[in-house]
Amino acid sequence: MILFIVDSLDNEEDKTLILDIYKKYAPWLRARAYKYTNDIEESNDLVHDCVISLIKHVDKLRTFNDSQLRAYIAITIDNTAKNYIKQSSKICLAAEDEEEFLKSIHNAPSTEDIVEMKLKYETIRQNFDKLSERDQTILVLKFDLDLSDAEIAPIIGISESSVRTTIRRSIKRLGKTVKEVASDDGV
Repeated sequence: MILFIVDSLDNEEDKTLILDIYKKYAPWLRARAYKYTNDIEESNDLVHDCVISLIKHVDKLRTFNDSQLRAYIAITIDNTAKNYIKQSSKICLAAEDEEEFLKSIHNAPSTEDIVEMKLKYETIRQNFDKLSERDQTILVLKFDLDLSDAEIAPIIGISESSVRTTIRRSIKRLGKTVKEVASDDGV
């Protein structure tokens, strides 16, 4: 399937780039998609959808270095999976009976809870902006892209222990708001 899709590209450089990305990242993309679906077949479908999305932005892909490319690909597979889940949940919601739907509404957070969470996250975002660009990058790689310390180290060009130290110090700098949000989220 992927070969057929890639073969539709006119530019040979584009074909090579997309195939190289697919060969290098397909297992990682499948694993990432599986976290959302818990289904191998659906994960494979999401990887194909992700590659189609990447093809649409092949000009942008050529401008990225390795870490930017990996981050872009991670965001693309995550968004692809989230869109799939949204579509699936709409179908499931339509199929649910009214009683189950009403139960789910009663379990939803109140408006006050939502406002409180937004304020906490806004405070974290403001504190995050005060961190150095390097520290922000490390936190994004760790928590948004789910990379291990060993994967982050070569991207940033520091040792694993420096990655761990940076993460600890950055979280400490973010202050007690992070601890409050983490404890509210059950972390």
